[in-house]
Amino acid sequence: MRRYSFLQVTLAGVVVFTLIMWVGTPRGGDYSAADMLLTEDGPMGRSLGRKTGSGASPRGQGGLQPAEWNDVQDKLNSMERRLEAEQEEMDVLRKAMRRLVEAGTEGEIMGGKAKALLKEVEDELDKQESGRLTERRGSAMSSRGSRGNHIAGGPEERLSTQDKSLWAERAEEVREAMRHAWDGYRKYAWGMDEIMPKSKRGKDSFGSLGATIVDSLDTLWLMGLDDRFKDARGWVEEHMRFDRNQGYSVFETNIRCLGGLLASYDLSGDSMFLRKAEELAEALLPAFDTPTGIPVTNINFHTGKGTNPSWSGGHSNLAEFGTLQLEWLTLAARTGKQLYSDKVDRIFDVIQEHPSPDGLYDTYMDQTTGLWRGGGIRFGALGDSFYEYLIKTWVWGGKTRMVERYKDMFIKAMTGMHNDLIRKSGDLTVIGNRHGGPGSEPELRMDHLACFVPGMLLLGRMNGAEAANFDSLQVAEELTETCHQFYARSPSGLSGESATFKNGEIHMSRRITYCVLRRLSRISTCTGIQRTSNTVSGDGRRSRPSRRIVRPKQPMLVSIMRGSQTHLRMTLCNPSSWPRL
Repeated sequence: MRRYSFLQVTLAGVVVFTLIMWVGTPRGGDYSAADMLLTEDGPMGRSLGRKTGSGASPRGQGGLQPAEWNDVQDKLNSMERRLEAEQEEMDVLRKAMRRLVEAGTEGEIMGGKAKALLKEVEDELDKQESGRLTERRGSAMSSRGSRGNHIAGGPEERLSTQDKSLWAERAEEVREAMRHAWDGYRKYAWGMDEIMPKSKRGKDSFGSLGATIVDSLDTLWLMGLDDRFKDARGWVEEHMRFDRNQGYSVFETNIRCLGGLLASYDLSGDSMFLRKAEELAEALLPAFDTPTGIPVTNINFHTGKGTNPSWSGGHSNLAEFGTLQLEWLTLAARTGKQLYSDKVDRIFDVIQEHPSPDGLYDTYMDQTTGLWRGGGIRFGALGDSFYEYLIKTWVWGGKTRMVERYKDMFIKAMTGMHNDLIRKSGDLTVIGNRHGGPGSEPELRMDHLACFVPGMLLLGRMNGAEAANFDSLQVAEELTETCHQFYARSPSGLSGESATFKNGEIHMSRRITYCVLRRLSRISTCTGIQRTSNTVSGDGRRSRPSRRIVRPKQPMLVSIMRGSQTHLRMTLCNPSSWPRL
């Protein structure tokens, strides 16, 4: 039997529908199919008006009010967009349209009947969508399960029945925590980028893109929280827009929003997410309009003007322009548009035009010349995710020749990291920061952010991208232990953002002993002193930091301010109760 494309079926349906409506309707103007069905002065509106005895208006006993017509139109428009991805849903809409046409041409339709028919169609669509989500989730989990035990002695082989039951209980606790967090956000900050849990207000930190919603979509889907997923999907479709006259971080918008939309499309198969992802990418594209193609840090969606911050010397930084390829290569693959892959490929062309002898790169690059502008070598802030995306792009690309340069760059970088940055401090293994050229000794300062490295090393080991000059598994274990000691040796049990090492001791100075809350405020993990950092007023003057000593006799919750956002962290300030983990 011949199969027809969605476009062919849609066009045929519109033509037939228009002819039916045209034959049974008084002439008085030209109307689109939507006008015929929905507007007050269209044929369907006049049919309703005749029935209720109110002329061309649908108002009357039992009829729809103008505001109700707008609601009906919005619902049908939304339903029509949902039909783009599924042929079976097209059949449902055609049947419903025929019923509406028959009722309308016979002059029998009333407001209540129209609402009942629309409700019936919506319920059927929801039922089919729920069925597809369950089917796709089962298929995805089955596929993931078939790949999950490629290492001998994988989780399923090692877990007893009792262990599996325990992990199932823990998984449900995690799911319940997600419900709690999501429902609180839904109640108090819906549509805003973040929730401030203490004040129960929302805050737009990422340009009013609903970052929490978009960043949570794949988690909601994987956890089977279908009602919440559908709720989030509706917000994205109706409210996520990319035309505001303000600056957006290319990096943050890419990893949170573009990545979130693409992940949601890959998991659910819903084409709306892909459409939104492409719209977002188009808004980000002007950031790449530099002499070298190295993108700037911030972009104004409305004007297309890009800028770099003054603190970077006006240059682009490695972790930001080097952490785009997964999302943009995926978008190119899903849309078939090479433009998107060309943009990120160009970034790595420029990087390789100015190679590093040991595979490690400075923090800053001049986006107008492609020359490196210093800043040091680091696997913490401003450098970390560049190296992470090298190995992930190799894996994403199926470990094929197309992405082989990412593997080669990764192996070279891991070799350089081991030779130039990995050092021992007593019994601890540390990734230091290098401020000189290759071969110079690193500063034994390690960011908490660098604790991603053990997982990155194992990902390389599992996927044929392991450096030959060291045992990556052993180094990964040693670095994991160091990261554990960040917490274990802190009197509060909380890690600081960064630490220096000397003779196996971990030193967290007051300047950096805060709990992964960069900027604005910090709390000492060793003394229980809450300190608000210097702030800059509108005229450029700095205010003095405030200090408050917290000395309770018992452990207490201390609020930590990040701008107007409040986070809660447990700080144990009574020395006698300090834990030794």
